Amino acid sequence: MASTLSSARRRQERDPFLVLEPPKNMVKSSLSAKQFDVFINHRGPDVKTTLAMQLYNSLKEDGIQAYLGSEETELGDSLSPTIKNAIISAEVQIAILSPRYAESPWCLAELALMFQTKRRIIPLFYHIQLSDLSRIENRVAEAFSNHEEKGRYPDRDIQQWKECLQNVAGIKGYELNGQNDDPNKVCKDIVSAVKKELQRREIPFQVAKYEVGLEDLGEDFDSHWQINGQMIDTIIGIYGIEGSGKTTLVKYLFKRNLSEFSGSTSLFDVRKKHAKGELTSLQSKLLNELFGTKIDHKFCSIEEGTAHIKHDLQRSQESRFLIVIDDVDDKMQLDALLPIDALNPSSLVIVTTRDESLLRQAGIRVRYKMKEMNAEHSRQLFCWHAFHRPSCKRGFENLVDSFVEACQGLPLALQVEGGRVYGSDKGYWRLELYSFKARLQT
Repeated sequence: MASTLSSARRRQERDPFLVLEPPKNMVKSSLSAKQFDVFINHRGPDVKTTLAMQLYNSLKEDGIQAYLGSEETELGDSLSPTIKNAIISAEVQIAILSPRYAESPWCLAELALMFQTKRRIIPLFYHIQLSDLSRIENRVAEAFSNHEEKGRYPDRDIQQWKECLQNVAGIKGYELNGQNDDPNKVCKDIVSAVKKELQRREIPFQVAKYEVGLEDLGEDFDSHWQINGQMIDTIIGIYGIEGSGKTTLVKYLFKRNLSEFSGSTSLFDVRKKHAKGELTSLQSKLLNELFGTKIDHKFCSIEEGTAHIKHDLQRSQESRFLIVIDDVDDKMQLDALLPIDALNPSSLVIVTTRDESLLRQAGIRVRYKMKEMNAEHSRQLFCWHAFHRPSCKRGFENLVDSFVEACQGLPLALQVEGGRVYGSDKGYWRLELYSFKARLQT
């Protein structure tokens, strides 16, 4: 009997998420249906009743559902499945890195699972040197030596914990390391960053009024920039003539892939905004959305903005970003918004332009040419705008076919012409068709 109890105890000691993958079937418990906005990863003896609790209360006061630990764990819950569920459900992860953090296999296992969810991770470095984490030195190195000597956990898990700790040290976060640092201000800043991230994920993102053929187009695009599900390159270029649907496609891709990245930004109409002298505003927008940085002023120069972007990207080398830069017509715009050498290789940048040569000039190797919509999708899109339904109204079949043929598979033309004849009789349709064909010839 004693042997059985001892064996069970050893298994419990080794529990810290030896299986790090998110569970396929959520464990049924009183928390299994509860969703959290934020998970706070921390070592209890270091910060539980002080900094972690202060941050938890600050989030709670703003109506943000945060998971701290025992406050959300009810009697009868199994600790390991409960924590896994909380991490997987949280949209934002906060890691409080304290001096003795690495001594806790639970903290390290949580951190590894946090990285696997690919959600936004916000580090808070509390009286610990970044070099100790990034290089696994001093007390951090001692903690890992103890894990290895005790032999409670597989070497592959310990190695993964080391890598995750080094990765989190490379993410831009918040620091509380001196007597003059203000915990209240730091907690307030973190709450603001969390709120912004939650709002960004909740805002409904309309790709197009009528999403026709985008799933097929997205699959075709994937076949060009992925091999066996793996990215060929970090930066992908999409090119095509005006009205070919580049912006609609990139909106669809942005929305579809958003949850896979820790941060994202979408910069549309770059060509027009550059012509208006608003390139520095786009630089500020990129920094605000990727890093939660509050920049209310314009940079004094494009060069200053580029330097800030490069610095913050290098500071967050382990963060995976999704960046859309839409409708560029000058390499200067890409240089200002995209310091390529500072990007994490696992990030994804999608650039759209009318000019393929610009992509070549910028060194973008993976280039996708927009295709014409096929006849079926063209007819559906036109009918949605002409009749507010996907099929043709009886008696208009020949006119619809004529418009579809004239639009030559260009989504913008199908939308505009369909909208122009909406609610009109056949006589107006014929006049508009004649006028449209005449415009095409000029």
